[in-house]
Amino acid sequence: MVPEKAKTSRSAPDIPGKLSSNVTQRSNGTANGTSTLSSTSDWEQQRKHDMKAVMELSNMLRTGLSPEQLEICVNLLESGKVPPRLLADFIRRAREFP
Repeated sequence: MVPEKAKTSRSAPDIPGKLSSNVTQRSNGTANGTSTLSSTSDWEQQRKHDMKAVMELSNMLRTGLSPEQLEICVNLLESGKVPPRLLADFIRRAREFP
């Protein structure tokens, strides 16, 4: 039997692929009775940490994307407006042009 997933209120839509899944209820900083990112500065610090991890992964995979390009990609994916596979194909094809 699989335990039921705890329901938490989120300040942003629940979008698959969010960088930081622990960003819940920024207004009061609680999730299931535990303190989480309680202020905007904590959220920004977590975002920087997450982007650093994404940059390291990008470097290991030799994508050649700059931090700015990676941030744009992450924002597109988080918004749910662009499917990951479509974005990857677009980047791959864009590199074929000088």
